[in-house]
Amino acid sequence: HSAIAMDDVHMAELEKLGKPAYLVIPNGWHALDAARYQERYPDIKTICPPEAKSMLARKVDRIDGTYSDYATLDEEGTVRLDLFEPERHMEGCMVVQSEDGVTLVFGDSLFNLPHKPGSLWFVYGRLLGSTGGPKVTRISRFMMFLTRSKCYFRDYLQGWAEEGQSTESKGGNKEERKSSTVVVRIVPGHGDVIDKDAPKVLDELASSLMENAVGWYDRQSARLHAAQSA
Repeated sequence: HSAIAMDDVHMAELEKLGKPAYLVIPNGWHALDAARYQERYPDIKTICPPEAKSMLARKVDRIDGTYSDYATLDEEGTVRLDLFEPERHMEGCMVVQSEDGVTLVFGDSLFNLPHKPGSLWFVYGRLLGSTGGPKVTRISRFMMFLTRSKCYFRDYLQGWAEEGQSTESKGGNKEERKSSTVVVRIVPGHGDVIDKDAPKVLDELASSLMENAVGWYDRQSARLHAAQSA
């Protein structure tokens, strides 16, 4: 997922886990090293969200399918690719079910970068809203505005948050909760992995999208989404 080229020593470490079978490009921008992986692994299946396919056609040799074609990446269904909104949103989420719970792997839809010193980080972080903990950045919000998909992304985050809250309310021991569909880990497109209170973080992110849903367009988008969901 959003593969990064490494030196031979670290590539060998990767290959000890097994030969890579799938290359997941999460959007039209995270393809910098995709061609290197295709060259090293000629049989690798390259997958991207449907809305990113045309953009990536200019950057990589081939796209073998989209998230819609490869909903699951293993026979057990423990690794799957979700779309927030198939017809508009240019990203999705890789969902990994493991013994300790669910891991959500995002692209640029979600950041978790700390504030840093310097003029570059002031512009990139403070002005563009890309730093300061888990957040949906201003750039991501703008892209969702253009694609009219913010409501769908908010619902996706809220759904996973409520799953965690529902399971916690049922009680049970720690191992029972881990083996359920509770999110225990969030891998953002940029920044540190979130492995503490993941459902709460998702709930806060979903709420931030609701709080910022102001203006005529957002109200109309919310009404349209509600009508389609009814």
